[in-house]
Amino acid sequence: MLKNNFKNEMLKNLLNIKNVITYIIAFMISTIGMGQEVSPFSIAIVGACLSGGVPAIGVVIAGLIGNIARNRCNRSIKLYTNNINVINNTIYKTS
Repeated sequence: MLKNNFKNEMLKNLLNIKNVITYIIAFMISTIGMGQEVSPFSIAIVGACLSGGVPAIGVVIAGLIGNIARNRCNRSIKLYTNNINVINNTIYKTS
């Protein structure tokens, strides 16, 4: 009984409206990068949440998802532009 009550309270704390908004902001901030693999803003929001008492697991998961999404989009855009460049070079090849 005590374990179930503890799990329910922990789940309520994780899914609190204030915390969910923080998770969404952490996701959006972590998609902003400055050329590194991991966004410095993502690391900063995790530190701020740890000092502010927000459960860190949700912020870390949201940050990881945001970083993965950003890196995949960047790689897809680079692949697309490389393909366009190859096509342009073959079409407009000067002899």
